Amino acid sequence: LKDFSKSSQLPDEYNIGYKVLLDKDNLTVSLSKSSGDGFKISMPTEKEFLDLCKIFWFEIYHIAKYIKREDLWFVKFRDSDLKTRFLIKMIQWNEGAKHDWNYATHFLGKRMESWVDKDTWEKMHKIFSHFDKDDSRQALLEMMIFFRILSKETAKICGYHYLEDVDKNISAYVLNLLNKKRRF
Repeated sequence: LKDFSKSSQLPDEYNIGYKVLLDKDNLTVSLSKSSGDGFKISMPTEKEFLDLCKIFWFEIYHIAKYIKREDLWFVKFRDSDLKTRFLIKMIQWNEGAKHDWNYATHFLGKRMESWVDKDTWEKMHKIFSHFDKDDSRQALLEMMIFFRILSKETAKICGYHYLEDVDKNISAYVLNLLNKKRRF
């Protein structure tokens, strides 16, 4: 708080709004007022957008391999990393794009139900799995569909192209791998 009160700009966590409940040391007296602009989403460049799409599909390929190998710990590890670093960014970009880039979200999806549309929120329920091979497989396939919908819509709004060939090739590989009867 001492550092925040010296600055004219609040960090995003506080710039979305705050309420002082108790301040025995009067640290909040000189704290800037919230503008409500915390966590505003900026339009990515086409390169940033395409790079994120490439990384997402690269990671999907790896998660499918670990599902096939029944290495569930690593499935969960890679899945969590994919969602918290890349999927969340596409969700935020999608919401920003739908709101003409005049929209704020929260850090790492905090309070997501309040800032995504109902359809997006409903799809989120399908992309998380139990510590189980079949459930992980199904959640991965749902996440691929979900990402495809979000990224195509975002690309269209931004006037960017979507990496159809990457999506098609990785999706076909993943489906083929997960439908094979033998492990590799």
